[in-house]
Amino acid sequence: MEEETDGQAPRRQVLPNVTLDQQGVGNENLLRLRRSRRAAKGNVTKKITKITLCMSQSPSAEEFSSKAQEFNNYVEAFKTAQANYHSILIDEEEIQDSQDYYESECARIANFLRDITSVYLKGQ
Repeated sequence: MEEETDGQAPRRQVLPNVTLDQQGVGNENLLRLRRSRRAAKGNVTKKITKITLCMSQSPSAEEFSSKAQEFNNYVEAFKTAQANYHSILIDEEEIQDSQDYYESECARIANFLRDITSVYLKGQ
């Protein structure tokens, strides 16, 4: 498109690159979801640390149950953040990396649950 100006040669009107803008929005969404997943994982890690410390202080059954419920809430938030992030990935390598990351975290969570369950049951 050309625009006419007073006494000057016509100049081209610059149109925004919509494709690039869409790609930028997609990248921003990906980064936002990755940060959300990282924060959710951090919350799980903090709760593991707190429960481990609490277990060394012989908590009551009620206190243990409360902390276990909080932990489950954090784990569910992590799983939701992972699902949201994983759902927008397109590249096969990123998809595989995301799945590997998720599986390693789930294994860590399962090991922790197994460990605290055995410690808690021994204390009963």
